[in-house]
Amino acid sequence: MIRAKMHRYACVVLASLLVVSLLGLSACASRSHTRASDNPYDWSHLTSSNGRYQYRVNGQNLGVLGIDVSDHNGTIDWKSVAVDGIDFAVVRVGYRGYTAGGISLDDRFEANLSGARAAGLKVGVYFFSQATTTQEAKEEADFVTKQLNGASLDYPVVFDEEPVESAGGRANNLTREQQTAIAKAFLERIEKAGYQGMVYCNQNDSSRLDFDELSAWPVWYAEYGTSQPSQAFDYTIWQFTSTGSVKGVTGNVDIDLDLTAAR
Repeated sequence: MIRAKMHRYACVVLASLLVVSLLGLSACASRSHTRASDNPYDWSHLTSSNGRYQYRVNGQNLGVLGIDVSDHNGTIDWKSVAVDGIDFAVVRVGYRGYTAGGISLDDRFEANLSGARAAGLKVGVYFFSQATTTQEAKEEADFVTKQLNGASLDYPVVFDEEPVESAGGRANNLTREQQTAIAKAFLERIEKAGYQGMVYCNQNDSSRLDFDELSAWPVWYAEYGTSQPSQAFDYTIWQFTSTGSVKGVTGNVDIDLDLTAAR
C-alpha cells in the first residue's frame, strides 16, 4: 500500500533569470510523500532461492526471514518453523470487524505468541484495524496493550488497516487525511504504552497514507510477484509473498524479509 502524493511549492522567480527560474519551478513543483530519496537499499544485493530472499553484501546475508500469522493459519508447529530458517514471527493480536466494528481477539494469539517465543523466534504483533475515527484507533491500541499485559516484544506493534473486498467495509472510503490521522493516533498511543509502533501498507493501498506525517515510525511494505520491490522509499520489512511454504505451517503463509541490518 504505497502512496505517493505531489505537493506544489511556491517558487520565487527572478525576471533576470527567467530560463533558470522555469527549470527551478519544475523541480520544486512536487515532492513525494513516500520519501523516495530516503531509499537505503541497493537491490543488486538481493538474491533469491527456492522462493526466499537474501540481501547479501560482501558475502554476508543482512536479511532476516520471518512470517506473519493469524488464526487463519491454524495450529502451527513452531519448532519446525524455527528449523526451517525462520527467525521471527509477527502474530495477529486481534481485529476490528469491517461491518459492525466490534473488536475481537485472535483465537490463536496467545498460543502463537508463546509458541513462537518458546521455539526461539523473535516476536512482534499486529492489529487489523477498521477504525474510522482517531478515537477508535486509540481504543484499538488500548486493546492491544491490554492483551500484551506488559509482555516484551522484539519486533514492533504493527498497525494494519486495509480496505476489504466487501462494498460495505466501514473503512473503505476513508480519505488520505483521515487514514493518516487514524494510523498516527494508534501509533502514538502504542508508543505511550512503551512499545515501538510500525505501520503496514501494501503496494495498492499505499496512497491511503501520508508517510511524511508518519515518518517517526518504521514501515512494513507488502508487494508480491516481483524480483525486487518496485517502490523506492524507506521501509524496514518487505512482505514478499502471501503464498509461501514453511515447515510447521499448513498451507500458504506470508513470508517477510527484515532489512534492518542492511540500512
